Amino acid sequence: MKQLLFLQKQIPSLRGGICFLFFMLVLIPLHAQEKQDLQFGNLFQDHMVLQRTKPINIWGSALPGRKVRVSMNGNDVSAKTNSQGQWQVALPPLKEKGPYTISVVSGTDRRDLKDVLVGDVWIASGQSNMEWLSEKHQF
Repeated sequence: MKQLLFLQKQIPSLRGGICFLFFMLVLIPLHAQEKQDLQFGNLFQDHMVLQRTKPINIWGSALPGRKVRVSMNGNDVSAKTNSQGQWQVALPPLKEKGPYTISVVSGTDRRDLKDVLVGDVWIASGQSNMEWLSEKHQF
C-alpha cells in the first residue's frame, strides 16, 4: 500500500519530466534545423580571401525550390535551389580590395560572411613542416 501511495505522489513529477524530455529531444532539434536551412558551402568562412580578377563562385544549400539571392559590393545575383536544395552563383570579378560582406538571402533567412578580402590566393607546398603535397592534386 505504501508503494502505491508513493507512485501516486510521483506521477505528476514523472509527467513533467516526460514532457521536458520530449521537448528537449524533439522540439529543440526541429527548431535548430529550421534555423540552419540556408547555408554556405564548407569552404566559405569569415575572414577569407577570394582570387582577384576571376569570377567569384559561391555555393551552398537551402530548402529545395527556393530562390537564393547573393550580394557583394553592390553586385546581386540570384539562383533557385535544385531538388536537393543546392544552389550556386557566380559574382563578377573584382580587383584587389576589401573588406567586403557577402550576404545570402532566401525567404526570411539571411547569412553573412564578414571581412572578406579580394586579392591573390596562393597555395604553397614543399616546406618540411607541411603535410599537404600539391603534386597529388590537380588544379
